[in-house]
Amino acid sequence: MVSWFRVPGMGKLRRYLRLRRDKRGAIAIEFALILPILLIILFGIVEFGAIMFTRHVMFYSAREAARAYVTGVVESTEEAVTLAENLLSEGSATGTFTVTATTSGLGTSTSLITISIETPMVDAALVNVFPDYLLGDGDLSVNTTMYLEDSSENNTDCGKKKGTCSSKKTSSSKKSSSKK
Repeated sequence: MVSWFRVPGMGKLRRYLRLRRDKRGAIAIEFALILPILLIILFGIVEFGAIMFTRHVMFYSAREAARAYVTGVVESTEEAVTLAENLLSEGSATGTFTVTATTSGLGTSTSLITISIETPMVDAALVNVFPDYLLGDGDLSVNTTMYLEDSSENNTDCGKKKGTCSSKKTSSSKKSSSKK
């Protein structure tokens, strides 16, 4: 075997084998491929958390307003609606909320108060970047119903209106977002 004899194309093969063993840029390429997927998952977790936080604040507000009406802390359903709106504002919930208070069976043993709060799903999210088919064009709503223990002593009227009182309030702390 002669060492000075060169096989045509052998230099290209050696360079190819040397490059194949070289792994210096592989991690950067793998990171570039995985990063968008990780960011989408992370952003989805944050959005879901924001929606669940808004739902929790809505449920807490409805429950406390119904409890205040049942225990006699507030005198009418209008005051219960106002209390729920104030609790929504204090809970840092953003968006447009519709609060409704309904009484039924007043003066009977099955007297009830129902506090309902709803908001559009897109108002509950931090940023509205998801298409409507993903979040849905529905509303996020909560209902709380409590029994009046002794309706003869507790609130037996709905202010001047019998049965239903409602309100619509917009929170001013909504973060602005642009939809592209």
